Amino acid sequence: MVQDLHDLKRIVMVQNRLGCRVFRPIMYLHENNFTKLADVAGI
Repeated sequence: MVQDLHDLKRIVMVQNRLGCRVFRPIMYLHENNFTKLADVAGI
């Protein structure tokens, strides 16, 4: 769980740098793993 949260924070940092257009396809690839975490993070 801690590893997943660390990865999510890193992904959020990448999102902020690259923007939503680049981030959305990544989110689809990881949808099953990160959907719940993303909802909690408010993405």
